[in-house]
Amino acid sequence: MRGSGRHHLPGPLPFALARTSLLYMIIDFELNLDHAYAETIRQQHDAREAQELIGELEDTIGAAISLIHQRYGVLPGVGDRVEVDSAWVVVTARTFSQNGAVWLSVGQFEV
Repeated sequence: MRGSGRHHLPGPLPFALARTSLLYMIIDFELNLDHAYAETIRQQHDAREAQELIGELEDTIGAAISLIHQRYGVLPGVGDRVEVDSAWVVVTARTFSQNGAVWLSVGQFEV
């Protein structure tokens, strides 16, 4: 089973309630490696080690995306690159669910 992949982001709404305070909303997003990226890791490691690495990588990428959201108030879209530990990943899919959650799929960025 992959890591939880669920992240909660507080984000500013586009209006101020008072002169110095902003209303914040929570944006839930789930993140998984895309199939090709996860399969590359599975081929290089035994099953248990691969799942641990995938979970750790998903958590690290999720933390990087959370930081982007905190600083800029946006989530990356399809085709956007995100730097993670001196390497780049690319968002390969972004899906919105009825409950307001966002699902992101990321893959390796290849030049």
